[in-house]
Amino acid sequence: MGASIGAEALAAPEPGAKELRRQLSEQQKELDALIGDYNAKRVSLVTARKSEQAARARLRAAQRRYEQAQQGVRELATLRYQQPDLNLAIFAAGADPSTILRRAAILEQLAAEETALVAGFTKVRDNITPRMRNVRNLIRQRFALSYGVGCYRGVNDGGEHPLGRACDFMVSSGGAMPSPEQARLGDEISEWVIENAQRLGIMYVIYRQRIWHVRTGAWKYMSDRGGVTANHYDHPHISVY
Repeated sequence: MGASIGAEALAAPEPGAKELRRQLSEQQKELDALIGDYNAKRVSLVTARKSEQAARARLRAAQRRYEQAQQGVRELATLRYQQPDLNLAIFAAGADPSTILRRAAILEQLAAEETALVAGFTKVRDNITPRMRNVRNLIRQRFALSYGVGCYRGVNDGGEHPLGRACDFMVSSGGAMPSPEQARLGDEISEWVIENAQRLGIMYVIYRQRIWHVRTGAWKYMSDRGGVTANHYDHPHISVY
């Protein structure tokens, strides 16, 4: 009985109303901070997704303009091949010399504009982001790449290639299973990129049917896509933010 009374005497007193209000206030502040942080991240994610959707829409529109311009150039080239004196012959019937020359000049101007449009779009299309260009240049400086680097692919490809945020570093000719030495080169490139991921702004690396993402920091196997290139055995694929 005495021991029981002693234990009760040593027990901590129940908190009063003031202390309970203080604890509740602190918990409410923590909850408000968590809600605020969650909302901020959600808004950031929505904004990033909208920006990416807008970029893809601009790229699709530019691709359509490019294809239209390219078709115009092909048609003009075909006509010139069939008729070397197109500028004069196409307008010769029933036209006076001044009209012939004026219309020929217009045709030449149109051809020049079409060609310039195609060349200009091709230059923009083949560009990659400054971050991706930096990664590509650093890898080229450090590793002997005999089979080239491919970055841009069309809007139907999906992923980061159409946005200029991805490059494929070929270690063997496309579709050919790399030799052990070539495979080691791919491993070395991947390892170097992963080691410097934070500094370089790397988002993920795909190589040998595996993906490494900066969020997880670990390799994960991918499903079989049916081929050497599709499964990324002949090249590491590197994407940046």
